[in-house]
Amino acid sequence: MKTKLPRIAAVAKFAGLIIATMFMAFDPCNAIASTVDFTISQSGNVETFTLPLDPIPNSFSLGTGFEIDNVPYVYNGTPGVEMAIGFFNSSTSILFLDDNFLILSVAFEQLYMGSESSPTFRTGTYIGANGETIDISNSAVPLPPPFHSSPPVLARWACLVGAGNGRLPLLSQARPDT
Repeated sequence: MKTKLPRIAAVAKFAGLIIATMFMAFDPCNAIASTVDFTISQSGNVETFTLPLDPIPNSFSLGTGFEIDNVPYVYNGTPGVEMAIGFFNSSTSILFLDDNFLILSVAFEQLYMGSESSPTFRTGTYIGANGETIDISNSAVPLPPPFHSSPPVLARWACLVGAGNGRLPLLSQARPDT
């Protein structure tokens, strides 16, 4: 009588790969940053706020800049809302403008790439003409597995390796034909 063990092992391996793929696909560590944190400072004054990585401008002028309205911020520890924040193209001498800061560009840099109608912020630290700094960083970007040592992620990787070898505990035992 022919044994069904190779067929069961193949089904177990396939099922394990499907389950492991689902764990990896829905792992929050696979998320891509969708927001960026801004920290702007000059002469001891600090302003922080968070914006989408790819914001939708409230208004824009192609080749000049764009504006984002009603942005919650914290300035020197006090929360508030900016009525309008302006980001400008490298062709202007202005880098950034809001109620608390006017930052002129030294190197004709700009804080975003793409067109003013659909910009994407660049991360990094920028220096204004009067010594101001603008730091733009990704909001909490986790490292992808297996480069961090989170036990649940390591367990999922172990599951993936085990499933890839067809070693699912419930399906790997051969049952005798009766």
